[in-house]
Amino acid sequence: MDVKRTDLRRAREIPRLGRASSETVRRIVVAAACVQFFVASAGAIGQDAEALRQLDTCKSASRMVNDAHGVSAATTSRAYERMALAACGKAIELFGTRQEGSEAYYTRGLVYMRKSEYELAIADLTKAIEFAPTEDWQAYWWRAYARNMKASFSAGDERLKENTLALADADRAIALNPMEPMLYHNRASMRGAGEETLASADRAMGACVDAITLGHDLLPRKGWKATTPPGDPADGALSKAILPCKHAVDLNSTDWVAMYLRGWGYVGQREYGLAATDFSKAIELSPEKWRAHAYKARGLAKEGNGEIEAAISDFRKSLQLRPHDDSAKAALDRTAGVRK
Repeated sequence: MDVKRTDLRRAREIPRLGRASSETVRRIVVAAACVQFFVASAGAIGQDAEALRQLDTCKSASRMVNDAHGVSAATTSRAYERMALAACGKAIELFGTRQEGSEAYYTRGLVYMRKSEYELAIADLTKAIEFAPTEDWQAYWWRAYARNMKASFSAGDERLKENTLALADADRAIALNPMEPMLYHNRASMRGAGEETLASADRAMGACVDAITLGHDLLPRKGWKATTPPGDPADGALSKAILPCKHAVDLNSTDWVAMYLRGWGYVGQREYGLAATDFSKAIELSPEKWRAHAYKARGLAKEGNGEIEAAISDFRKSLQLRPHDDSAKAALDRTAGVRK
């Protein structure tokens, strides 16, 4: 009887022991997974840190290639080139297909360009463009340069193909940064036989853009506003753009940039009616990305001409396209205050 009771107790304990064992196993599995996760995370963090370190070496060595000087400059440059290529390659390997690798591809592409290895430069700059979180005009421009150089060493259909691709990249660089005069001048140099008119138009655009300096908000200076006090002199820094930009308009009648900048030239002369006309044309021709600037400029011209309601309307349209433009907000507040 005692033996049976003992056996019965043992039989009843078996399931409990089984449940305890399963729970223990589950906890061990979870703990192991956590350890594995933290180990993997630590490894990823360490890999990122090493990738960033290699990227920093890659960029530093690339800069030193140009800084090398003196009798041993050629030897020193080659040493830095090798260092840059190794570090850039390691950074690219560690970043994999992540967008952080864009900068490493871009830098290595520039190193290949200095070595006149244009095919490799084109490949790396293409990767830089693909991986970049946003389009960068410099990557397009340098790829245009590399393709143009490759074209100069090619012949027949290959030469034509590379030159066409180079011009397409130059066009994209200008679309992304139309206020850089160097881009127009260099695109002019890429033009081939039979494209003299286009080359002249590019040089005129370069001279127009070079004649005026605008800030990041495409205004002459922070807080600038149109004013017409008695005896107020013309703004020479702006008005000097009229002649070169008029020439650019004559040769580039569908280019919004030439119209926009000539409009600022007229603002410099306090010719607000002519300025508003040019800005209106710029609004019509400009891509949506840049249209807010043209609306804001026309609003300032209208304000200078005393057309307060029209100015308010333009400032509001500008803000609809670029809601975070502080200068447009300030202009709207100012003109709304005048109306009151």
